[in-house]
Amino acid sequence: MACAIALAVAACTAPSGNGYIDFTPADDTALAGVVQLPGTGNTEEPRAVAALESVGVNPIDYIDTGGTVTDQGNAVQLDCAVGSCSWAMYSFEIQDRDMQALRLQLGFSAAEECWVGVGNFDSGRWQWQKLSGAGPHSRSLIQSANEFQSPLGRLYFIVLAYDDNDVTVSDLQIDHDVQVAAPTYIADIAPLLNGSTGEKSCTGCHGGISPNLETYTAVKNNANAVMASVKQSSGWMPPNGSQWSQANQDLFQAWIDAGKPES
Repeated sequence: MACAIALAVAACTAPSGNGYIDFTPADDTALAGVVQLPGTGNTEEPRAVAALESVGVNPIDYIDTGGTVTDQGNAVQLDCAVGSCSWAMYSFEIQDRDMQALRLQLGFSAAEECWVGVGNFDSGRWQWQKLSGAGPHSRSLIQSANEFQSPLGRLYFIVLAYDDNDVTVSDLQIDHDVQVAAPTYIADIAPLLNGSTGEKSCTGCHGGISPNLETYTAVKNNANAVMASVKQSSGWMPPNGSQWSQANQDLFQAWIDAGKPES
């Protein structure tokens, strides 16, 4: 019997540019004794995702009895006997998140096996991957055609234990790409060049001599030369001081790559 698990979906932005969303099971009802995977009724979708596509091994070819699912606070314990299974289904509101590089992180407390099935709404099938050994594990869900997005804008996946594999599932997360705003001259580059960010000022010298780095047009026209001068291994600019940090070098290059926007 699965205990009720409070819905707690939290999102934050990490320094790496990824967002992290924790999951709770989509169903907090009893999962024991289920002899087939959920279809339209359980996913609340107009189209069922009940057919099967196996990668490696198909655990549900042999299911005739169920197992138990136990809420353990931050984890879910999947217990099953020989020839039986237990599973927990999860859902995720995709909304406007970038699903191009989606990764599912799983952590197991025991060296067991389980299967992760992801609903493919283009084919109407669950796509399976077998995971074994202590975690964490990663399930890549590179999505190029929205095949994992349901008609109602959700991602569905199932963690399933089968045939006497008792697994504790914890640390469920989805990583998704976060669109990072491109740096601009006004917000990022001008403060970098005039020393406001802590780097040595470039405009202290290049405020009246060529190249003049006090205006957007001048910096835009000389951007590649500036980039080359600040990143060289010796004799870098600005002279007589510490070299720009790698983060600020990357910032200036990102501005160039973005088309050198002014604002």
